[in-house]
Amino acid sequence: MPKKRGGARPGAGRPPELTDLQRLQIGAAVEQLLWQETRAAWARADDAEISNLTDGELPRLWEEIWGAPIADRHRVKIGRILHDAAAEIKESLQGKQYIKGPTRVAAGIRGPTIRSVARDASQHWGQEVTPRMVKRCLDEFRKMNARADIQLACDGIAALLNWLGAPKFDFGTRRKSTGNHL
Repeated sequence: MPKKRGGARPGAGRPPELTDLQRLQIGAAVEQLLWQETRAAWARADDAEISNLTDGELPRLWEEIWGAPIADRHRVKIGRILHDAAAEIKESLQGKQYIKGPTRVAAGIRGPTIRSVARDASQHWGQEVTPRMVKRCLDEFRKMNARADIQLACDGIAALLNWLGAPKFDFGTRRKSTGNHL
């Protein structure tokens, strides 16, 4: 009987230290924390920029609105304040009422976030979770998320084409389908 040498075979290799669910939880937690910190940093920078552009007038107007107790807000002349805010936006911000948010994770927060999640996961599950494991969990989560986004986009396109009465296509094999399913 010949012995098998090398190659992947059932039962070969080291068993995983984390379950699939744990890896998914860790990846999702890291992604969520990265974007929370990115949005918070962006909001602080955006507030400072608006304050500089409007010489502090616009933040002062918003503080006047939100600083009044809810019961007394009817006494605050909100219409006048909103009119002043609109005039300040038109004058100082050149009418720019929408500022695009962050599209990439902020620099310098990935490492500390990964280390903190590794430490918290180790304490939570009572086993060692290293920063390297957390990085791999984040990569797995992002790949899974990208596949889900692609699948949802394909399903949405297929539903739209079906609704429009276009010829049926099977997006998985990229050839014309003979059935009525997508």
